[in-house]
Amino acid sequence: MRKVNKPKSTDKVMIHLSLKIHPVNASWRMSSVSQMVINTPPHSYLKPKIGGCERFGTLDKSANVLVCLTRCSKDLMVRVDQLCASRNIKVFCGDVYGYHGYMFSDLGQEHHYVEEKPKVVKGSNKANDGPEAKKLKVDPNETTMVKKTVSFCSLKAALEVDWTNEKAKNNLKRIPVDYFLLQVLLKFRTDKGRDPQPDSFAEDSQLLLQIRNDVLETMGLSSELLPNTFVSYCFSEMAPVCAVVGGVLGQEIVKALSQRDAPHRNFFFFDGLKGSGVVDYFGSK
Repeated sequence: MRKVNKPKSTDKVMIHLSLKIHPVNASWRMSSVSQMVINTPPHSYLKPKIGGCERFGTLDKSANVLVCLTRCSKDLMVRVDQLCASRNIKVFCGDVYGYHGYMFSDLGQEHHYVEEKPKVVKGSNKANDGPEAKKLKVDPNETTMVKKTVSFCSLKAALEVDWTNEKAKNNLKRIPVDYFLLQVLLKFRTDKGRDPQPDSFAEDSQLLLQIRNDVLETMGLSSELLPNTFVSYCFSEMAPVCAVVGGVLGQEIVKALSQRDAPHRNFFFFDGLKGSGVVDYFGSK
């Protein structure tokens, strides 16, 4: 995305959005995403600049400040994230697999933003006031903008967490199982060049179970961490899940560009079976 000088006749901001989409159903996806981007709320203009994955070598900081990836392989996403990091370009990734979906963001080593907080005011100093009146109080009718900075890690670091050390093992119970499911599905996409398909459910289910065993064994973890039933819920793309994940992804892109409000750091996972999502951070702190 590229910020453009504000038009003289309005206070709206023009932003160029680069969407890199896998060739699968590329024409339909590009036209759909383009129309959604154009129909954004009136407080901002978004001008989509859409291209296929093969054009990543032409990334130019002068023309982009943000890249959004979908339907891409793990290797491609890692490579693009590294390229963008060297040019100070923000990166978002997102996909939906059946009832499950995820979003990842890498906003760089230093992402600055502001948050609106209730203003803290001093109590009255009048002689007839008691000690309680002199304490600091929060005024709900007044707010102040607080500047903050947060750091993100690369996609490669986020996907290559060392689970063999004791600290990581002790945190396993609080780790969303969708993180490990994502690792399995990305490996399936790498091996087969596609996502699991309903018309080859039996074959793909067996392959998913085998990949699950291999991936978790490589991580030094038990295959029981991801129950066999996961294969029944990660085929196709469920429209309601797409709506949730796409909504969160769009929200985070706007927050990153406007530098307003705390961003999700760095993964968002949505479980359509539970009807809930979770934000969690993976990688170097």
